[in-house]
Amino acid sequence: MNTSNPTTNWTDKCTFIINNQAIPTTLEFSLGEAASIPGVDLSKLTEGTYTHAVFLNENKYKFKSKQLYSQVFQGQTSKGKLCYTIEGAAYNKTATNNLSDLSVECVDNEEAITTNGNYGWLVNTTVWFGGNGGLPNKTMTNGNLLYLMSDQTTLATIDDPNKTSNAEYEVGINIFSSPITIDANTTNIDLGFAMKDYGRLEFSTHDACSQANRPTGSVACVNSMKANGFDFRVTVK
Repeated sequence: MNTSNPTTNWTDKCTFIINNQAIPTTLEFSLGEAASIPGVDLSKLTEGTYTHAVFLNENKYKFKSKQLYSQVFQGQTSKGKLCYTIEGAAYNKTATNNLSDLSVECVDNEEAITTNGNYGWLVNTTVWFGGNGGLPNKTMTNGNLLYLMSDQTTLATIDDPNKTSNAEYEVGINIFSSPITIDANTTNIDLGFAMKDYGRLEFSTHDACSQANRPTGSVACVNSMKANGFDFRVTVK
C-alpha cells in the first residue's frame, strides 16, 4: 500500500467489508458495551492473511465523558472536582486565551450537572498536526498511521503557521500487532474499535488558565476529555 497516500492504490490492495462513502454512517461507541456496525459484509473476507485495517472517516468526532478528580479544577464557568464535557463545545487545540475556549465544565456534584443541563458531546475536528513540519500525515504512538484528506482521495493542504487546513476526512491505517489469518476452520470474526487506554485528559495552566489569571481555588483548567489515537481489534476463532 502507498503509505504516502493510501487512497491511490487501496482498491487494489484492500478487501472492503463496508463501503458507505456515498452515505456515511454515524456510530456511537461506549467502553464495555457491544456495538454493531451496520453494513459490514464479512463474507467478502476470503481465506488468507491480513496485516492491516484501513478506514476513511469524516473529520468529525464527538466525545462524551464525566470524570471525578481528587483535586479541584477550573472549567468553562465554574470549578469543582467533577468535570464533564459540554454539549456542542469545540475542542480547542491552541492556547487557552479565554475560559470560554474550554470544552469542559467542572462542578461540585451530579446535581449541578443536572441543573446546568449542558452535559453532552464535545466536537473534535483535526485540521493540523503539531511538530511535523506541516505534513498532512503522522505516525501515532502505537504505530498506526493517520492522514488528513481534503476529499476522499486527496491529501489535505496544511497551513502550518496558522495551524489550519482544508481537511474534511481522515484515513487511518491500523497495523495489526499480529497478522489475522482466516482459513477453512474459521467460525467467528469479532471486530471493533478499541476504547480502553485511549482516553486523554488535557489540562491547561497557560494564559487564561495560569495561576495568575484563572479563578482562585483550582490547580489548573481542564481543557478537554477525549480519545487520543485509535486502534482496531480483530479476533478470529
